[in-house]
Amino acid sequence: RLHTLLGLLELEMHEDAMEFVTEVVGVHRATAEQVTEKVQDPLLAALLVGKATVAAERGVSLRLAPGTLLPDRVVDPRGLVTVVGN
Repeated sequence: RLHTLLGLLELEMHEDAMEFVTEVVGVHRATAEQVTEKVQDPLLAALLVGKATVAAERGVSLRLAPGTLLPDRVVDPRGLVTVVGN
């Protein structure tokens, strides 16, 4: 995405660059809010937001099921992130 932004700026398409950034930030913010509503652990939430962003760039939607809810405290958050990340 940074390459796209840089290209728009180099082509002096400033308004298009602003629209692009606004769109990307809006999607990222909405994704982060959806994830943090269901996932309390910050490490896992950060991983899922990153995965959702990559998925969106590839035209895929990452959705958390309505029943997706993890407890506030995960016994081994780093281990859980490793498992989910792989």
